[in-house]
Amino acid sequence: MGRPPKLVKDQARADALLDAMRTAERVLRETTEERVRLALEAYDEGLTLDAIGEALGVSNVAVGRWVRAAKDQGTSHHR
Repeated sequence: MGRPPKLVKDQARADALLDAMRTAERVLRETTEERVRLALEAYDEGLTLDAIGEALGVSNVAVGRWVRAAKDQGTSHHR
């Protein structure tokens, strides 16, 4: 015997919440893409992984991964 199915109390509110979550997810994805783009640009300008990581509040290892992934992705588009 399973639990009874959940019933939505207010469909309009539920739809609004789903829309808000989708919007938040899109904004997060766009922000992450911009963060990586800026990190790559900063690296190409000569900033160290440490300096970039400190500015973004992440480790230099994470920044290094982003830079490598972005460069790999850039070269795969040129093939």
